Amino acid sequence: MVEIKERMIQYFEMNESHIKSAINLWANTRGIDLTIGDSEDEIKKYLIRNTGFSFIGLDSEKNQLIGSILCGHDGRRGFIYHLAVSEKYRNKQIAQELIARSLEKLYKIGIKRCMVMVKETNYKAQLFWSKNGWSQRNDLRMFSFDLMKNE
Repeated sequence: MVEIKERMIQYFEMNESHIKSAINLWANTRGIDLTIGDSEDEIKKYLIRNTGFSFIGLDSEKNQLIGSILCGHDGRRGFIYHLAVSEKYRNKQIAQELIARSLEKLYKIGIKRCMVMVKETNYKAQLFWSKNGWSQRNDLRMFSFDLMKNE
């Protein structure tokens, strides 16, 4: 019998040095769509404005980013964007650990509710969030407006 060693996953606050790897992970994760607000520069601004709320998971043997959560707040509500874990690392509680770290930071500053947006067609994500205690809101519709349509 061959014993398979579990890889060591380390967690860190996301910083500027992680942005390219995080964007690459998001771009290669089914169900995550990158938009005009997901450039390296925009993510850098978001992390500066929301320092300490976003995290990455790192396979320490490979020194490879394998999970990330982009989280912040507006002063009254927390928001999670782009929770992703590399497919071969799923079902190892990595996503739950990333969420817990972000929620703990929000809680410490007095944020009482956190929201996550999930595409209507992303059934796996909807099931994940439901199984982890999140409630689906059917009373709201999201609208957006692109300020820089012609750029």
